[in-house]
Amino acid sequence: MVIFIFLTSLQLGASYGYAQCPSTIPDLFTYGTGTTAVIDIEECLPRKIKARPTLEGVTNVRTIFDYQGGPLRPENLKTDSIHTYTRPGTYTLVQLSEKEGVKLIGCAKVVVNDTLSPKVRLSACTDGTVQVLFDANQPSQYYAYWVDWGDGTISEVPGSHKTTSHRYSNNRSYTIAAWGVQRLGMCKGSMAFLQYSPSQPIAPPLIKELSTASSTQAELVIENPLATEVTVMLERPDGTFASTGVKTRREKDQVKVSVTNALESTCFRLEASDACLAGTYQSEVVCTAVLDLTEQPEHTQLSWQTRQAATNQRMELMKDGALWKEVTSAGATRTVDDTDLSCGKEHCYQLRIVSSTSIITSSIRCRRTPTSFCSTSTLYIPEAFSPNNDGVNDYFEIKGELPADFHLSVYNQWGTIIYHSTNPANSWDGKSQDTPLPPGQYPYVIRIRDAKGNDYRRTGTVLIIK
Repeated sequence: MVIFIFLTSLQLGASYGYAQCPSTIPDLFTYGTGTTAVIDIEECLPRKIKARPTLEGVTNVRTIFDYQGGPLRPENLKTDSIHTYTRPGTYTLVQLSEKEGVKLIGCAKVVVNDTLSPKVRLSACTDGTVQVLFDANQPSQYYAYWVDWGDGTISEVPGSHKTTSHRYSNNRSYTIAAWGVQRLGMCKGSMAFLQYSPSQPIAPPLIKELSTASSTQAELVIENPLATEVTVMLERPDGTFASTGVKTRREKDQVKVSVTNALESTCFRLEASDACLAGTYQSEVVCTAVLDLTEQPEHTQLSWQTRQAATNQRMELMKDGALWKEVTSAGATRTVDDTDLSCGKEHCYQLRIVSSTSIITSSIRCRRTPTSFCSTSTLYIPEAFSPNNDGVNDYFEIKGELPADFHLSVYNQWGTIIYHSTNPANSWDGKSQDTPLPPGQYPYVIRIRDAKGNDYRRTGTVLIIK
């Protein structure tokens, strides 16, 4: 049992003198050396003190309790030696006196600590003990902390420590109180209360975002509700996890981790470093997305892979910063072709996987469209047609200066050719193997060779309307 003794008599403080005086005091060198004792009447906020000179026989004692620079104005000098500080902070006390006709000065620093409640969290260990965790950045720094576990047990925790633990003899709920003290037995701070229940779940840490920052690094955005130390773990080929050496105590953080093979999907998990939380405080496994780009003469080939196994996730291919295709149904490994390339423009792609808890993005892969895609011929290409046999716009017809060396290819959403013709006089009826296709956008590639032997390409999409 811990017994607290709160002293109500005057507490004698240290003596201070000339050396503590700030250089901003005008004509400081003209004063003799005086000494001042700061005595605590009430140490807690509001802090009440008494300031008195320690030299015998001094007269005309006047004090500024909150000197902020500039001249020592008479209106700021108080003859009352007792003062109460109502706000936390560090104050400069200046005291003037006289002895045998000599003006004396003594100064002191008065630190007024706040009495805010500590920032604490609660966690249950796998061995049945309970931990109170103190945040690394406290709103008010205390000499020590005390924890009342609610069952008659009180623990003292040094201010430099981050955790304390306790084991209950009864499996029931308790109210836990924690507070700080500025000095042992004195100046008790406000209490913080925690509710413990044996069945209370712990919110796990999360990898909110995972992106491939470079060919050798992955970047993770982390949420760590307990603000306890967690380690970034890397999955090895045998399925076990090993530490990457990257750790954080922050509630929210952004860290970078080395990737051994940028061409393969790499999986990570967060685990508590504290043995108390081992096996219970860990995140779901999150894996990188890998996107590969291959430059083909007539299209850009995109291949991806990921080991991400989260349910209810959505996979998207981004092109030039906007959604290009949703590829959720394509699976963890797939190859698609982009035939819709713009003359002389660089197109950039990225794979994006969105689940209920995380967002995963691959590195961005780019390709500049070669000049062979640019044609000087004047072509008239419709943006849409309606193959409904009404005699109006039933065909996809290319008109203009069409040379004999002409190729037209139309693709589906997966890059498979569904129509091809080398005859400029032919037109597409919106069918694939005599089967009418549903309404929607269909990419095409037109390749021509002019009379000088120059090859050109024209790409785009045509809309089937029904």
